Amino acid sequence: MNKKILHMNEPIINTYNSYGSILSMIADDENAWLWLYNNFIQIRYVYSWNSYFFDNHHLFFDNCPYFYHYNIPKSILLSKWNGSMKDFIVDSINGGLYIYLYVDRYYISESSSYNRASEVHEVFIYGYDIEDNSVYIADNLLDGKYIRTKVPFEEIENGYFNIKYKVDFFLNLHLFKKSEGAIVNFDFEQVVSSINNYLYSKKTIDVSFSEKCIFGLDAVERIVDILDNVSVQEDMYLDIRALHLFYEHKLLMKLRLEYMVNKGFLVNGEKFIEAYSSLNKNYGTIRNLALKYNITKMNNILLRISELLKDQIATEKMVLNELLDRFS
Repeated sequence: MNKKILHMNEPIINTYNSYGSILSMIADDENAWLWLYNNFIQIRYVYSWNSYFFDNHHLFFDNCPYFYHYNIPKSILLSKWNGSMKDFIVDSINGGLYIYLYVDRYYISESSSYNRASEVHEVFIYGYDIEDNSVYIADNLLDGKYIRTKVPFEEIENGYFNIKYKVDFFLNLHLFKKSEGAIVNFDFEQVVSSINNYLYSKKTIDVSFSEKCIFGLDAVERIVDILDNVSVQEDMYLDIRALHLFYEHKLLMKLRLEYMVNKGFLVNGEKFIEAYSSLNKNYGTIRNLALKYNITKMNNILLRISELLKDQIATEKMVLNELLDRFS
C-alpha cells in the first residue's frame, strides 16, 4: 500500500494538541459527545507549568471509552522496527492506529521554530504517502491554530531522535485505535457537581498529580492580576492559549446547555444558552484583543482586556449561581 489516510474530524476544541487529536478521532460518534459534555467543565492552572488546562487533562488518553490507548516505549521501536520511524508509521497506520509522539520542532519545516530554535512538542500522525515520502500530521502549528499538513518522513524521524530530554514522557510513542460500541450516558449529577466546583473553585483531589494548582474561577481571575502587572513591564507576551481555552470552555457550556434543554434536564433554559453564547463571543473578542496587544504592545489594550475579563467573570458567576439554583 503506497498511501493511507485515517479519518479525521474537525475538532470543536483544540487549545492543545491532545484535545484536537482526541476529537479528531471521535467527534463523528454522536454518543461520544456525551463523554465530552460530562467532562471539560472544571479548569485548573498549574503554577510550575504556567499553563491552564481542562481538569484531568493528563488522564483523558486513558479514560476516554471511544478509543484504545497503547503506550509504546522507545525500546520497542528500536527492537521491532530497527529504529525505523518510517516503518513504524506505515505499519501503525496500516493497522488503523493513529500515532501521537513528541518531536523537536526545530526539524519540522511547517513549524515557525524550523531551523531556528529547539521546541519539543506533540504531533498527531494520521496518514502517510510513500510516493512523495510524506507523513500527514496535525498540530497547533499555525500561530497556535490546530491544522493538518504534510511533512517528509525524515523530519519526523529527525525530530524524534533529536529530542534532548531523555525521559520516557517525551520518548514514549502513543498509539490510538477507535473502539466500537462504547456507550456513555449523560451524567447529570457529575455535570452539576463539576459546575459547582468550577464556580466555587474547589480543588480536585489528585492521586497521581503533585503539581501545585488553582481551580475554577479563581484560576480565571488570576489572568486579571497578571494583566494588571503586564503594563509596568516591557516586551511582555500574552499567552493566547489561556484565553482560547476560556473561549472553548464557554462554547462547550453553551452546547452542553443546549443538550440539557433538548433532553429535558433543564426546563426553560434558553436564557442560560443565550448567556453562554454571549460569553463565548466576548471571550473571542478578548482573545483577539490579546493577539492585537502582542503585535502592538499598546497598554490601553491591556486595560480593555482586563475590564472585559472582569465583566465576563462577574456575569458568569451570576449565571451559574442562578443555574445551580434551578438544579437544587
